[in-house]
Amino acid sequence: MYVETTHPADRVLDVAWSINGQAIPNPLNSRNLNLGQLNLAPGTYELTATVTDPDDPGGDSDTRTWTVDNQSPAAPRELSDPLTTLSGATEHNVYFNEFTMGLEPQDNSPGFVVGEFRLNADGWFNYFGFPDEPFGTPFKFAHSGTSVKALTYGNLGTGGLSKATFEQSEEFGFVPGFGTHTVEHRAIDSAGNIGEAGEFRATVIPGGSPECTSTVTGTYRGNLIVTDGVTCLQDAHVLGFVKVDEGASLVASNSLVNGALTTVVADVVQLLGTTVLGAARVGRTTTDVTIAGSSFGGRLTLAENTQVTANELFGEYGPILVGNSAPSLDCRDNSSAPNDFGAPNSITGATLGQCAGL
Repeated sequence: MYVETTHPADRVLDVAWSINGQAIPNPLNSRNLNLGQLNLAPGTYELTATVTDPDDPGGDSDTRTWTVDNQSPAAPRELSDPLTTLSGATEHNVYFNEFTMGLEPQDNSPGFVVGEFRLNADGWFNYFGFPDEPFGTPFKFAHSGTSVKALTYGNLGTGGLSKATFEQSEEFGFVPGFGTHTVEHRAIDSAGNIGEAGEFRATVIPGGSPECTSTVTGTYRGNLIVTDGVTCLQDAHVLGFVKVDEGASLVASNSLVNGALTTVVADVVQLLGTTVLGAARVGRTTTDVTIAGSSFGGRLTLAENTQVTANELFGEYGPILVGNSAPSLDCRDNSSAPNDFGAPNSITGATLGQCAGL
């Protein structure tokens, strides 16, 4: 802060500074005050500069007062529900195809607060909800963005966050943004304070879960054998082993299997945030193998699985292995090498075959 006083020809006027009524030492009669050197605690303060005439100390004075906003704004986030959350110091969620983020910019002082975010350390983008309903819906990130009136927003693929929709094609070299992304978000208050940025990661994978034809929750006593349809384990605890027969499907979310897991010519096998205490062998699956945020007490084996792409523009990819842990991993003769989509797996022992180095 600074003040500019009048300039008598024969003397220099005195300037006294105070904050919240307490005098700030000014031995050099400086017209400048470095607020940063005061080491103020977060909060709001009243700063005053008073000018007096040294030839008439008890005479008239002139005062200017400012409000000092030393409280940083914040932009807390609300994310859509993930398939699973990976371990680590930074929140890291896994989603099929897309996710949403709502921000609530807030500050302790009146005035408009601007929310901002940036994707993968690119430029900061003003948060305004989403274009089809500004300030009413959370912002949506998708592997190829969402088109609103011929403009694409929330694009995770090549070319940037917002672009012309006609560019989202193979002709323009567009590649959908499946993989792991970092999103930062912050707020700027009306005083110009820039709050500390929050951060999270999101791994976006292709595909989706099939509709459940039967659901198991809670404790299941004995061995579970899936013979047909789509069996979903949701917050379940299977006390025995799990076996999935030809043509059947298994989707296990946030569940625990005490024994081994074996699938033979299943249609879909998805393990999301699930723990298998025994060994797991997934073989000859015909459509989709997706394993994310899961842990295995024994070797995980993937053999002769066919992964049908869920996005032709993205192209082929093998079984999806995202952020899992296992003592060893063996992958052989799958339609393509398994893909971690930028979220590494933690394998304490050997990684063999197509999974070597994964």
